[in-house]
Amino acid sequence: MSVSSNASSAGSSISGITSSNDRRSSLGRPNSDSGSDSSELTHILNRRQIIIDSQEAGIEVPQNFKVVNVYTEFHEFSRKQIKDYQKTFNT
Repeated sequence: MSVSSNASSAGSSISGITSSNDRRSSLGRPNSDSGSDSSELTHILNRRQIIIDSQEAGIEVPQNFKVVNVYTEFHEFSRKQIKDYQKTFNT
């Protein structure tokens, strides 16, 4: 009797591990990263709404620029490929 109860509890723990590993976001990353992704998205959308509301009220909103290093952002491309893409899209 104890063997079967151990087997069933082991099976439930294994299925729990499997189901937690199967949960992935649309980009193939685990869901643990989705919290930071959703907070970043929430911040961007809230800022966008503030800008829209301010423009409707006639208030000037300063632009907010974010400096992004293209080479570190797109690590799957070589520097030469990125330079070629930049040249293509900037002309």
